[in-house]
Amino acid sequence: MNFPRLEITTQKSRIIIDKTPPKMNISGQVGDFTLEKEKRVFEIDKKSDKVIINNYPPKKELNFRRPEDLRLHIASVSKEEYSKGLSEIVENSDMLLKIENKNLNAIKEIAKKKAKFTTNTSLNMTFFPKEPIKIDVQKGHFDVNYSPEKISTHVHKKLNIEAEMGKIDIKVDKYPKVEIDVVGENLNYLI
Repeated sequence: MNFPRLEITTQKSRIIIDKTPPKMNISGQVGDFTLEKEKRVFEIDKKSDKVIINNYPPKKELNFRRPEDLRLHIASVSKEEYSKGLSEIVENSDMLLKIENKNLNAIKEIAKKKAKFTTNTSLNMTFFPKEPIKIDVQKGHFDVNYSPEKISTHVHKKLNIEAEMGKIDIKVDKYPKVEIDVVGENLNYLI
């Protein structure tokens, strides 16, 4: 005798997944690179020390005169000598006016005066003047101005980025199912 049996058939579900990957497109121009440079500054400002020597006052004392001073000196000495000479002439003239005086021989007196001629000239030399040489020192300066060169860089670049989103499509192709069938002879039984 054949007993009935159950036959179970199942069908699994089937899912179809369709995916599109994302896309990214990057485009751009070649970078524009500029370099700017400022010149360095290097300056030297220099003034030398200055020594000023004024040796004219001691030289003047030793009778080394500038032309202008020599002219003034000669003029003053000439005036003095002229005044002395004039006063001597006047004095001699006064003596000659008294020529009638028997006690006074005017010509003899004038001759005596001329014979007793004395001068104040001394025969010594001065080697060292009393007035010192004047020395004046003016300080100079030395300044350095320096600034290094400056370099500036500039980069100009443009980028275009285009992106497409990816997508995923999910479809169910077959749905799951379960079939249960009774196969075999029918069983009659009584209770």
